[in-house]
Amino acid sequence: MTMSTRTEDELCFIPSRDLLNPKFESYKLKEYDQTNLRRIPLAKPIDLSINPNFKSFNFQELKSKSTWNHLLVGSFPNTPAQLIWIEPRSLQISTLNHPDSNDPQISSVLQLPDRREELLGDQINQGIEFDYPTGFALNHHRLNHLASQEQNLWLILDGGKTLFLVDLNLNSSPRILAQKELDDSSDRFIHGFYKIASVDVKDSQSDTFWMILRAKSSQKTSEELDHEEVCHQNIKSTKKRKLLYTPYLAEIRITPNPSCNAEHSSIMPFILDIQLHTQLAGADDLLSVHYDRPGHRWCLRSTSKFTSLSQQTSPQPAQPPEEANERLNQVQSKQTDPKSSSTSSPVSPYAWSQTLSTLTITFNIPFPITSKLIKIDFRTGSINFRLPKLDSLPKENEDYLPNLFAYFGQQFTLNSTEQATGLVLDLWDHVAPEECTWFVESSVNKSTLLTIELEKHTRLRWPQAFKVDFQVSETMDPIELLSITENLAKYTSTADDQEAGLPSKKPKLGLGSAAGANLSSTTPSSSSSGVGAFPSIHNTSLTAGEMDEEIDLANEVMVTGVVMTWLIEKTPDARAEMASPRESDPSDSNLLVKVAQNGIPVELISNPLKVVQLDHSTASSLKKEDIEYESGSTMMIKSDIDGLVFSPPDGREDRLNLRWTHRLSYPALAFVMASKREIWASFFTPQFTLLFETSSASKDRQSLGNLFVYHHTPDRQSVSSQRVIQLSSPHQINPVPLSSSTQIHPHLLGLCALSKAHPSSPSPLSIILLSQHEIIIFDL
Repeated sequence: MTMSTRTEDELCFIPSRDLLNPKFESYKLKEYDQTNLRRIPLAKPIDLSINPNFKSFNFQELKSKSTWNHLLVGSFPNTPAQLIWIEPRSLQISTLNHPDSNDPQISSVLQLPDRREELLGDQINQGIEFDYPTGFALNHHRLNHLASQEQNLWLILDGGKTLFLVDLNLNSSPRILAQKELDDSSDRFIHGFYKIASVDVKDSQSDTFWMILRAKSSQKTSEELDHEEVCHQNIKSTKKRKLLYTPYLAEIRITPNPSCNAEHSSIMPFILDIQLHTQLAGADDLLSVHYDRPGHRWCLRSTSKFTSLSQQTSPQPAQPPEEANERLNQVQSKQTDPKSSSTSSPVSPYAWSQTLSTLTITFNIPFPITSKLIKIDFRTGSINFRLPKLDSLPKENEDYLPNLFAYFGQQFTLNSTEQATGLVLDLWDHVAPEECTWFVESSVNKSTLLTIELEKHTRLRWPQAFKVDFQVSETMDPIELLSITENLAKYTSTADDQEAGLPSKKPKLGLGSAAGANLSSTTPSSSSSGVGAFPSIHNTSLTAGEMDEEIDLANEVMVTGVVMTWLIEKTPDARAEMASPRESDPSDSNLLVKVAQNGIPVELISNPLKVVQLDHSTASSLKKEDIEYESGSTMMIKSDIDGLVFSPPDGREDRLNLRWTHRLSYPALAFVMASKREIWASFFTPQFTLLFETSSASKDRQSLGNLFVYHHTPDRQSVSSQRVIQLSSPHQINPVPLSSSTQIHPHLLGLCALSKAHPSSPSPLSIILLSQHEIIIFDL
């Protein structure tokens, strides 16, 4: 077995029994003095509506933006903690001066030029909106060619495709040092909206950095891909399409601009040279990136895997229009011909596919139709179709609507205006109507594809789309289906296996299993090597009588199924191995693409809180575990009712080692999360976990909600403490009028923590929260 094969199906998150706490009973409430909260009002509320006229309701974008951290933190010799935020609408950069003092002040720093609409042109009309601005500080980095000795350097992307290098040192004049347009005509960049996912130093002497960029673009249909050069003028673009996310691994070098001199002060003094090393593609947004410097590899986290260009299969050739129409006519004739219906099942007029959180239904309509002739109303458990008049249909397709009603067992009738009665289809389970959408894609004089995007109310896989129709199987990728089948075989056993004398598979339990695991060892036995299981927890007073029921963690903010795609630099041995004809090269360069655990997601319930060490001597003396927390590379995942914190693997000795290390546990944290109304986000440190509770109720939408603090309990103590902090001001601020596309955004926009003490003598952390109206500071 090769090393690359070993990592494909290896379970990467195996807890240590020594770090579990089966004696834990409860979190006891400890009072918190609400007068400790200091509030600094903003001069004006932060406007999140980048484009007030934008009317898209793409739930992928809404989810991504709802948890966007707008509070950016940098650390420099003269400014241990520079906190900035960028107004999404105006691109105005503001900062909180002296956040660790008794009188911190807010000031404007720099106004970035806004050329988003000008540079992106028709991309704005493709049904997607600009990203929020992103930025990364080049911590403690100094450009040798810059005269100023004190430099606070930042790389900032405006949410469109303009990258800035800025110096935000308040002791001098903050200014833009370089500007780069990420256009599709150079550097192989696609035409889309960009954000910065990570920045890491490659060579400080040459001012070179590694950067992960993520592009967001409108995904073309197969019809457009096949015919865009031949009949592009006949294709009607839609404003609501699926999105394609493209992460780039780029090398960026900052070089002096030879054209800059004292006579031309308007010319920027530096140039940003970008070299792309590889690019990936995926259906879901990039959540976060971790760079493993010893192993020179990147871990990309998302809710689905990313694939390289060579892994992406080209779309199937589109059927000629004549053949497509002939096939559709055959479908209709089979549905209306009694002879054919008696010998074969009716052909389904739709297809469907799903993820844990979404469901997509497509109807292939055999004639051109516009969205004005159709109206779809979404209900919690059904879809109501309002269909066009019969006289608006081609004569050769007049039977389509009666056949459609007959397929679903409903009577087709007309009202006095020759309008068909509505077609109401009950869904198999509930959906969130406000997050569902639909659109049509059509060609002139050709067929129409009606696509319906549903947002599930709970994270469950549906056996069928509609209650009345169990005959239509889910459309699945063959490779994905094979992977699911193989992995299910590992975790199940049958009586036939035992009767045949085959080894039982029952001990090989899946992620989060709560029964049958052997607690006598912290490592999996040899028989279960490669498919390890989470050890179970003995029933305590907290869990007794409740382990047979699944804890309801359907809220996608509370639990996120994270898939990790690794970009790994190939060793000489790996290059020789990948050159073998038995295994194709999945990368586009010298980088290997690996998907951990065969794409089986791990259940993420909390992210590391960004903690800035104000004392540089303290930062230099941090242990490896503390550095992992500071860098934001750790994860807290759900295991039964617990929250387990894992740190990433070190690839120094083995670049293909993808197994994470269990560092500490928060007992019953997943259990207490289930009792909250709605959680905006969760963050943790080695000392405590923060849960920000909000409410979707209309009366509470302008409230910041409550912050629950759960303290870590070492040494297997049975009781720990919790605190509740009311974030809402006693004098409620008037709500900000928001556009329809931003109403779901939480009013809490970002947070970080400041630490002054040495790890050997910990003192309270200062928590800084950025909201749309104010900044809140308090100690924990």
